[in-house]
Parts: sequence; structure tokens; C-alpha cells
Amino acid sequence: MVNFLQKKYILVFGLQKVPCRLMWKHRNKYDFSSEDESSEDQEFEIFKLQNNFPAWNIDGSAYDLPPEGFTWITFAEHITGKKRGRCSFSDCYEKSQVGGHLWIRQIGCCIAPICSKCNYHKNEKRMQGGNSNVRKGTTVIKIGLTEEMTSATRRYSSG
Repeated sequence: MVNFLQKKYILVFGLQKVPCRLMWKHRNKYDFSSEDESSEDQEFEIFKLQNNFPAWNIDGSAYDLPPEGFTWITFAEHITGKKRGRCSFSDCYEKSQVGGHLWIRQIGCCIAPICSKCNYHKNEKRMQGGNSNVRKGTTVIKIGLTEEMTSATRRYSSG
């Protein structure tokens, strides 16, 4: 399940990094196989943003499933110990309802609490180039990219 090694913050380039090791078996929406040798352990890092950071939704993330027994938002609440509040996008004041897959500049692919409107795949403001930022103080969980994310028509960017 979840294994916290330390609960100490480290300041890294405007980020507070919470050192911990989180392990779980990756699940894909269309992977009907039982847990086997092909299922790899996933590791995560938790960051608390000390500034606003450019961010956008990642296409192809609908196939990425959270650990069994969780939704992405309940997983984030469980791991970080924080309850959902308002949407993580700096210009949105709606209540967060989902754990969205975001590309956050200088970090990469993360789960962040966002509202359903901002998570909508046709919301151009939340696409790369939409000039969106995740607000200062947001706690995010860095996760790995899936095959579907890297091969989506509108791809993520390492920028």
C-alpha cells in the first residue's frame, strides 16, 4: 500500500518536496489481466508548490486508473492528508471534484485536485498554450506517464 519514509519538507526550485516512497501496481482501464509479472510498481513524489506554475491537462489520461479502492481525488486526499478545496488552477474558484492529470512545468505529470469544468478535455483554456497556471500552495502528486498519454493526438510536452 502506501509507505511514508519521512515527513520532512525540502525546498527545491520553488517547490517543497515531501520525501516519501509510494508504491502501487499500475492499473489500466482496458487491461483485463490479473496482477502478473507485467504489472510494475509505481513510485510517486509529492510536491507543495511555492509559486504559481504553468500547467495544462494531459490527453490520454482517461485510461489511467488510481490504486484499487480509490478515485484520483480520494487517493490524493489519502496520500497528502489534505481535503479537497477549490480548484488548483489559479484563475478558477470552483470546488475541486476530481484528481486531474496535469503537466506541470518543472515537475512533469501530476495529479492535482481540479473542478470538472477545468478537467473537461475540450476546455481550450486548460490545454497546452492556454496560459493556465496551478496556484501557489497546491499539493500535487507526481506520477508516471502511460502509453496512452505519450501517444495521444494532442501530446503532453516536456516544456
